[in-house]
Amino acid sequence: MDWKKKLIRQFNRKGKGWSAGATCDPAEPNIFYECGGKGTSIAKRNSMTGETIAIIPTDIPTSIHDISIDPFSRTIWASLGGGLMEYHQLSMDTFKTIKKIKRPNNSFGIFCDREENGIAWIADQERYRILKISLSYGNELWHKKIFNEQGVPIKPRGIAKVKDGFWISEAREPGDGGILYKFDLDGNFVDKTILPYSKYSHDLGGLSVIGDSELLAMGGKGLPIYIINISNDNAEVIPDEPTDDEQFPTNPEEENEDVSDKEDIEESLNFIIKIIKAFFGLFKKGE
Repeated sequence: MDWKKKLIRQFNRKGKGWSAGATCDPAEPNIFYECGGKGTSIAKRNSMTGETIAIIPTDIPTSIHDISIDPFSRTIWASLGGGLMEYHQLSMDTFKTIKKIKRPNNSFGIFCDREENGIAWIADQERYRILKISLSYGNELWHKKIFNEQGVPIKPRGIAKVKDGFWISEAREPGDGGILYKFDLDGNFVDKTILPYSKYSHDLGGLSVIGDSELLAMGGKGLPIYIINISNDNAEVIPDEPTDDEQFPTNPEEENEDVSDKEDIEESLNFIIKIIKAFFGLFKKGE
């Protein structure tokens, strides 16, 4: 896929995390929701202009990697960072948690199927796989290890399902360029595109789709949100420049946040330390 011919428009991310997520609303094509990769708020935005409509607090106790709207239940599923290893189902009225299921270790992206009720697709970084899970119980229904055109397994970070396959962003190392992959419905390599190189292009994050013809891709830290033409129309398009926008409210400690697996380890250790401190506090009181 020719990047220059396929990039339609772009605008700034709101979050300051290394990798972030987003979901486009199937019922309202001009609306998408963004999570910052660090922090617990969700931004409601216009997918044509990038305008911020609202910053919405949630009751999620840790960071949010990625989000996806379930078109059947009209709820949002959130892939949580930190030591919880959970997906939370959020009401789109209150943005409060109404259900939790287990998240595979080091998984990042989530995409709720738009044709099959109760199904989500997961980017399993640790095992180089695409997963199909039940949103009822979180159980795995299907998986496929994925490889690039050279037969090397890749770590999927973001995932979006379309009628003829999957779009995947690869979790890469610092110094690498960002890559988008296309796989067919059986998980076989079809095509790839390399994004323009920058310091954090390796942190290309979550993916979503607008209708059947546009892919939304979350750039790495300090990079834009990209809207990409994924239809068979090869007409060249000229992207808009990123627009300035306010950022998510953040704490000073959030300026140095890390990507998913390192963040999970850090938050897990902090959680364990809190438990140990609480235990010794109770022990001293009992002396």
